[in-house]
Amino acid sequence: MDHGKSQFGKPTGIQGREVMERMNMEHLPLTQWGISMLADVSPLSILDVGCGGGIGLRQASIVWKNARLTGVDISEDALAFCSEMHPDLIDEGMELVRAGAEDLPFDDGSFDLVMSFESYFFWDDLRMGMEELGRVLSPGGTMLICSEAYPHPDFRERNEENARKHGLKLLDPDEMVRMLPRELYESSIHLLEDRNWMSVVFRKR
Repeated sequence: MDHGKSQFGKPTGIQGREVMERMNMEHLPLTQWGISMLADVSPLSILDVGCGGGIGLRQASIVWKNARLTGVDISEDALAFCSEMHPDLIDEGMELVRAGAEDLPFDDGSFDLVMSFESYFFWDDLRMGMEELGRVLSPGGTMLICSEAYPHPDFRERNEENARKHGLKLLDPDEMVRMLPRELYESSIHLLEDRNWMSVVFRKR
């Protein structure tokens, strides 16, 4: 169980590479769906928290061609893999930084868009992570939290099994919204119930 958790939450070595290769393929539809919620934003600076193999950064580069890209991950192997898979983005100035969601090494308001795909359920402290993502988000900026699982009775057995095997800590999207103060953030929840997909969008006032 710990091995599964370490590879999905912090990919390392050959098996971690295999996990990231699979995630880059399997998470593409979810990533595209999540980004489609942001058709009205035009960020110049983008942070992907828990960037893994870089599929989120790649899709962001396609949609927002002139944006400055930064990815963070707690896994050095994930950052190395991301760099290897996307050398053109590195050549264009994409920065990759080793960090956890709860302690981001950036100034307040550094990014117009902060996004995270399939990552929040591995953070050590979700509330602290949410507050930290909000801290580095610029006024008027947008934050996107997207995952292919949230608590739902139709998927309870599958989700509980994945939580047991991989250490996932799933959160109801309404609970996630309540973690950030309403006076500072507007929020919207988007669900694909038949697939158990969740996208939560925050707009910083």
